Parts: sequence; structure tokens; C-alpha cells
Amino acid sequence: MVGDPLPRQSRHFRTLGGGSARPGRANQRICLRGAEYSYGLCEKHRNRKVGRCWERDGIQDIVAKIDGRVYCDQVLDEADFVSGTQTTSGVRELFGDPGTLAPYQFRLAQDLCAECRDYHAIWPYRRLSRTVSGIEATADIVEALLREATQPNGRILIAGAGDAGMLALTVQATKNLTPFIDVADRCQTPLAVCRRYAETHGLTITTLHLDFGSSTLAQRYDVVFGDCILQFVPRQFHVEVLRRLAQAMTKRSTLVLVERLRASAGSESRRGDRAAETLSGLAAQGIELPEDEPAFLLRLNRMLNAQRTRIADYSVPCDLSSCLAEAGFHLRDLSDPDRQRTAPLPDGESVTMKIAVASPVRD
Repeated sequence: MVGDPLPRQSRHFRTLGGGSARPGRANQRICLRGAEYSYGLCEKHRNRKVGRCWERDGIQDIVAKIDGRVYCDQVLDEADFVSGTQTTSGVRELFGDPGTLAPYQFRLAQDLCAECRDYHAIWPYRRLSRTVSGIEATADIVEALLREATQPNGRILIAGAGDAGMLALTVQATKNLTPFIDVADRCQTPLAVCRRYAETHGLTITTLHLDFGSSTLAQRYDVVFGDCILQFVPRQFHVEVLRRLAQAMTKRSTLVLVERLRASAGSESRRGDRAAETLSGLAAQGIELPEDEPAFLLRLNRMLNAQRTRIADYSVPCDLSSCLAEAGFHLRDLSDPDRQRTAPLPDGESVTMKIAVASPVRD
């Protein structure tokens, strides 16, 4: 565990919304900005884990973990928290070992990709540069939803995978449930990366090479998980892709879908800086480029230009709920914080993500 253990004298448990609760049972250690804290289960609100009030160097930090998210009234916000682990710099860990697998994925993309070569070659490096909002932005919400939806020995489909991140999140969410996990994508590169991740971590998975726009899945799944898949599908085919996912489910199955709605207004005016920010982010962390810098920069700019065009042409309609309903899904109600999240980016901009949970309508 990172950080010095803090003194055991605690003042009291309290929620940040005011009021107090008696100390809970089985306190667990967490790590925030290199310092250890403990939290217990609030006996008044069973879903809330509230932090002890610690005093260190004359500064009091009130930390609360509420429904999977961490809040602090003085120092921290939810972006600073990683369940159980935190690096000394306060930067959250990334799912799917991109630091290890990025060079491997870059090489694979040269051999296995077609028009998606630049995207798959560059994507893990963009995640490593911390200049994009990846699955970590909504991981706490999605992890809880996947865990709730998955039954022991259930079957899960990961619909689309840019790298091994979604697989790693799914495995973490469903540990001890021993699910059968299939990963499907229309490109062989992310599938090969997922297989490598699975081999490294002693996992058994199945990869499926298919296009959701033209293929029908023979298997029926208990849970289908998609993250930003619709931005890779022309808008006129969004409903058809969702309908094909519904056909691979039963009426008791659950779809967990995360989609990018929009970026902050400043994004368009600053888009020329994206490549430079990525390179700076990688350099700041000492991450070696997989090719010489001019070639990498050229590839990066090609990818960014293609991404801007794709998002403009294929972007998800604001009313994702209507698309799901038209595709034959019944939406489940989520609390306001779980339906939508605006995630900050290091450059001060933000991106808004929509989370939807739905089940197919069956007679």
C-alpha cells in the first residue's frame, strides 16, 4: 500500500451531506494521493461507505465513498480515487495493461488492421498520455452495473474492444462469479491484444471476429457490454446494430452501454493541439514511442483527423434512449449521477458520457 499509515485516532464518521453515522464494521484501507485512509460501512445508509476524519500535518481530510464514488470536501474529487490502489503521483491506473501491451498492439496493427490501422496503433498511447477520457471515466459505475447484472457462470459479451481495457474492467467487476466472456470486434488487432492479456493473467476467453452491422450472433448472452461502439457506426445504422445486439440476448439479459455524447465547447477550437498534448503526455511519463517521432506524429495527426470526421458523421444522437427503444429495448431507470457523467480532461476540457442499462422486450 502506498503512503504512510495514518494515526488510528479518528474523530467520527460523517457523510459529506451533513449529519453523522456510527462507525461501521470491517474498516478497509484505501489510498488517496499517497496517504492511507480507512472507511467503514455507514450503518444508517447501507449503500454508503463514509470516511474517517483524519488530521495530518494540521490538515483535516474528510473522505467519503458513496455508491462507488469518492468525495472529499477539501482535497479530493472522484477523479483522484482508485479502489485499493493509487500511484504516488495521484494518477489513476489504467485498465488492460496499456503500458505493457501498447508496443505489441502497435506492431499488430501494422499487420492485421486495414483502415483502422492508425486508430488501433495509436489508441493505447493516447490512453497512456492521459489526454483522452477512456473507460476509467465511468469505470466505477460500469463495474457496479456489471457485477449486479452477472450471475455466477453467466455469459458476457464485450461488444467492440479498442484494446484490453474493457476486458480488464469486466474481469475485475465479475471476479468470483466465474463468467464465460466473449470479446467481439470487426478487427483482429484488439482481439489478439485481448488474447494476450488473457494469457498473461490466466484467463479463459473467446474472441469473435465479426461486424455487428452485418453479422448475427448465434450465442445468447446474459450481459452485453459496449463502450463507445456507436461512434464507429454510421448514424443511420445505429438502431440496426442495437437490434442485432438485442437478438443475442434473452428477456432477462442486460445491456450496459456507455456512449460519448459530446465534448466541451472548447474542443473544436483547440483541436490542433491534440497531437502535441499527446506527445507531451507521453514524454512526461518517460514512455518510449514505438517509432521515430516524426512518423509517430504523422500517424497521430492522421488518426485525429479521421476521428474528428467520424465523430461528426457518426456521432451518437442525443436521445440514446429513443434509439434503444426503437431497437426493442426497455430501459432501466438509473439515478441521475449514474445516467450521465462529464469527465474532466487534463487540458481543462471535458467530455460527457451517457450510461444506459436496458433489456430486450420479449413477448
